[in-house]
Amino acid sequence: MVYPVMQYHTYILDVEEVVADLSECYSKAFASVFAEFGMPFDSGRLGEYISQPLDGIFSRYYTGCTCKFRDFVTKFIGEFDRAFAAGFRIREGVTGRVRGLRAEGAKVCAVSDLFSVYAESILSAAGIRDCVDIVFAAERMTVKRPDPYCISSIMREIGSDAGSTVLVATGETNAECARRAGVGFLTGLD
Repeated sequence: MVYPVMQYHTYILDVEEVVADLSECYSKAFASVFAEFGMPFDSGRLGEYISQPLDGIFSRYYTGCTCKFRDFVTKFIGEFDRAFAAGFRIREGVTGRVRGLRAEGAKVCAVSDLFSVYAESILSAAGIRDCVDIVFAAERMTVKRPDPYCISSIMREIGSDAGSTVLVATGETNAECARRAGVGFLTGLD
């Protein structure tokens, strides 16, 4: 496959949106925990569930005692771990494109709302961990996107300026994050 010439010097990839499809992992985890807590699960709302913090989901859909929130989180983490271990799907073409960018001299970084253990596993499964300079994962995410904290931090660490950096992700939140950081925004690596 032939790819276009590198447009930017630094590419920041959203792991969950560009590298891997985790929808099946999330679907299994949410379906299981919702069933256990007597909450209605609607697969058509999966994107909504994924984008919300767990406390928001719990307070919106659980009608019992709020004292069960800790159990809810523990159950969700266990179910997500099992679903993650069972597999996720690496997006088609990502390995070749990232390796191509690296061969052209680009810096490649990753940003993830998942903890680094998950992000690192995904990058390794995609065969691109050795191409990624920085993995900025949930442990470091002191402020959520669209705040540009993660993008600004990556640029500072890698020594890149906004004009030569692009966030590769999807959705309005990421587009706003890129705008606030003053970097480019692409919805894919093609």
